[in-house]
Amino acid sequence: MPVDAKAFKDALARFPSGVTVVTVEEAGEVHGITVSAFLSVSLSPPLILVSIDKRAKSHDVIPRVGRFAVSVLAEGQDPVSNYFAGYKQPDQVVELARPDMGTPVVPDALAWIDCSLHQVVDGGDHTLYIGQVEGVTTRDGAPLIYYRGRYRALAE
Repeated sequence: MPVDAKAFKDALARFPSGVTVVTVEEAGEVHGITVSAFLSVSLSPPLILVSIDKRAKSHDVIPRVGRFAVSVLAEGQDPVSNYFAGYKQPDQVVELARPDMGTPVVPDALAWIDCSLHQVVDGGDHTLYIGQVEGVTTRDGAPLIYYRGRYRALAE
């Protein structure tokens, strides 16, 4: 029996997740997308995975460029998340930082993870990009949490 798409989405909404922005730069143009499907794959070698919708602009750019960065968003960065999810305000501009590692990232994020593309895996209507971690930067703070269609604060 096929699974009802709405019921499936509703079940997945019960899983709280952190919020990241994946960025990639090609020929001076930066592409970014909000991604909650992010995870650690391996410590040795250090690998992470992001799942990108095949309809996203950045989807085809990542394999062409062969590298990308992940910014782990902090509490209060929901406007940044909305911007890269396609829900930007009319005059909203998000300036990105350009750390030593090269790929532009979201300023004031809790972590920046710079990756070279390690493997590409078909995942239905998404593609799973596995990145070899080439550099990381972290700072203290509370994460931005997404649960049941809303941003939440982490309770101490």
